[in-house]
Amino acid sequence: MPERRMPEWLRHSPVPKVGHFAILAGLDAATRGILISSFPILMYRALSDAERVSEIYFIVGICSLVSGLFVPFLARFLPRRYVFTLGTLAMGVGALLAGTGEASFSIAGLIVYTIGIVFSFVCFNA
Repeated sequence: MPERRMPEWLRHSPVPKVGHFAILAGLDAATRGILISSFPILMYRALSDAERVSEIYFIVGICSLVSGLFVPFLARFLPRRYVFTLGTLAMGVGALLAGTGEASFSIAGLIVYTIGIVFSFVCFNA
């Protein structure tokens, strides 16, 4: 039971407003833009072969499809906010991996970044 001297903001958590969801949607759109615009250039720089980059993007697309179908199963065991947090952490780790510039780390970073985007997108839209 809360004490009478406890501040109001500690008794009741603040209700999210439309602006909060707008910020989340903007950040989600920005991360997708990075995936579409910056990562292909990074991958081409690391691999120097457009056909290989296309093959890797095909494999990453399949991985993102499978991980997107896996999110509801994962949400049975973890609350949605933790799955969303896991997705945002995966985007950060993927960006750090891809930033190294090595081909193998760039591929791993692309996969982890894409899975993070899928996790956060599914949780945000649910």
